[in-house]
Amino acid sequence: MRIYRSRDVLQFWEETYEVLKPLWRPLFLNHRAMKGILKFESDQIKVAIRRNKKLENVLEDLIEQSIKKEDFSKRQNPFINSVDTHKSTSKIENREREGKRWGRTF
Repeated sequence: MRIYRSRDVLQFWEETYEVLKPLWRPLFLNHRAMKGILKFESDQIKVAIRRNKKLENVLEDLIEQSIKKEDFSKRQNPFINSVDTHKSTSKIENREREGKRWGRTF
């Protein structure tokens, strides 16, 4: 099941926990955290819903996992942020960054 809309979130939430009363469904669908939740991938949303029952906590979990994933990616791939102004060990890269010519200078 893919989660694209708030109704999909509601359906998965009800499958995981309990069926909501008709009075609570519109409040669930129009919850302020719903817009933020729908920005994430379906699999991430499912995991967060299984971990947390409240929508605010689901959104916090999604944000926290996103930050952890980004930090992990940065540690695994040192070249992921190539905009950094740190000095490289490569002379060619340093010359290129400083705007100097390649090869010999006369």
